This record gives sequence, structure tokens and C-alpha cells, in this order.
Amino acid sequence: MKRIYKLSIVIVFAVIIASCTDEKDFIDNKPSKANKNLEEELIRRPYYQYEQYDISPEELYDDLVEFADAINGAREMPTLNINQALLLMETFFNYAIVDKQEIYDTSISYENTVFTFTVDLGEEDMIENPNQLRQNFQAFIEDVRAEMGNKYMQFSDLYVLEKDYNFITFA
Repeated sequence: MKRIYKLSIVIVFAVIIASCTDEKDFIDNKPSKANKNLEEELIRRPYYQYEQYDISPEELYDDLVEFADAINGAREMPTLNINQALLLMETFFNYAIVDKQEIYDTSISYENTVFTFTVDLGEEDMIENPNQLRQNFQAFIEDVRAEMGNKYMQFSDLYVLEKDYNFITFA
């Protein structure tokens, strides 16, 4: 009797999993609908191309250590292009701020909130003033922390909100 019960549970789970998967996508080895929705959301952003940055885990780690040291004032801020800056800021924020939350209240609900900051942009999509990036990113972090208080923060997705020849706004 126990075998039949266990087998029926396995069958029920298999049916549930199969019903949640589009068989044609599975057979064609295409991304799931959730991934398609995420890709469509990214493409709707006006500057989604800056979120495309291919880097090895080792390079990301080395760059992130250097970036964290620069944010904390232990070294000069490196000169970064938009793609690098975006990846490093998002990774730093999610790892150093969101993932390190210790005291938070999950019962407090809040609307999705967009925080922004702007820096000067130089030639060839380079951040013109790395120190301005550090200062404005630090102020951005403080604004988020002040606004969110002890609310539970979810991992964030930084992106380019606006871009001009002279400035760029991150959100």
C-alpha cells in the first residue's frame, strides 16, 4: 500500500511539472516562458544593450574587489565604461547591501520603488569622472537605505534610464 501511495505522489508531481512546461519549447530546447518574459522586459528598456556584458567569473570577482575597495575609499575609482559600471554597481549593491541585510521586517509591504542617480558621460561610453561615479553611487545607496528603512529589500536590477551625450542616469 505504501508503494502505491508513494508512486501516486510521484505521478502527481510529474503531471504538475509537465503541465507547467510548454512541450514544444522543451523539445526544441527553447527558453521557458518565464525567461521569454524577462527577455521581453529587458528589450523594452530603452538602453538594454548596456546590460549585455560578457565576463568570466574570475574577471568579475577581480573587478568587484577593485570596485568595492574604490567605493570604500581604499583606492582610486577605476575608469569604467557603461557596461562595466552597470554590472559592478548591480553586483556590489546586491551582494554588499541586499544580501547582507540582517534586521528587516517582512510584514511591511511597499510598492516597487525606482531610485536614480546621474553622472557625466565621456567619449565612447566611458564614465567621464570616476570619482563622481563613486560619490553619486554612495549617495544612491544611502538614499535607498534611508527610504527602505528596515523593510526587506529584494535583489535589485540596475539599468540605464536615460542617456545623453553628456550624462547618463542609472536606475
